[in-house]
Amino acid sequence: MEFNTYIGRAGTGKSTAMLNQIKNKMKQDPLGDPIVLIAPTQSTFQLEQAFVNDSELHGSLRTEVLHFERLSHRVFQEVGGLTEQRLSKAALEMMIFHIVQQHESDLKLYGSQAQYYGLSEKLAEQIQDFKKYNVTPEHLDQLIENHSIQTRTKHKLEDISLIYKQLESRMNGEFITTEDSLQQFIEILSQSQWIKKAEVFIDGFHICHHFRCVYVCIFQIFFIQSIIDGYFS
Repeated sequence: MEFNTYIGRAGTGKSTAMLNQIKNKMKQDPLGDPIVLIAPTQSTFQLEQAFVNDSELHGSLRTEVLHFERLSHRVFQEVGGLTEQRLSKAALEMMIFHIVQQHESDLKLYGSQAQYYGLSEKLAEQIQDFKKYNVTPEHLDQLIENHSIQTRTKHKLEDISLIYKQLESRMNGEFITTEDSLQQFIEILSQSQWIKKAEVFIDGFHICHHFRCVYVCIFQIFFIQSIIDGYFS
């Protein structure tokens, strides 16, 4: 297994060189080991078209263009491990709304806003952002305890921590968010035989939030470790 990096400024042909390399592999051995091209969600269709519209390929079963969510679904299908029901955006907001109503008297800042339209949506977005950056309620509690924070900000963080904890408690073992499923995907990735024998290419993550960048780094570490294990075995 090789680990290659295309380095250069924007517009110097890195993506084109990578696509040409993939196409050559597909032409040489259309039924060979899997080739996985990982790209941002908005780029997958364009990259798929680059293969479909190439008249020299005549079709191939080797290459899949996947974003991280779809890749995680592919790995879960093989390895298993995802038993919880995934929460939709609306279901998550409804669950948070019920938590806010139930704990209205305990909320220091949001208690007076519990009936406001859109509060549960904003809280859902905030908690999802925390999950993307792998921030837990315990991290919020540590921040509040170890730092001097303005009273209003402190009350806001305490309220979010309370709602976040209650949400985690209600979802535990029964429901899961997209961010949680991707975290589980990282944990089981090394068990996938399909990934281990695949050639993986990553492209297009020029601007991405922190969690997606973590996935890219984990893939790099995973394949470097595979090379080391193969060399010394």
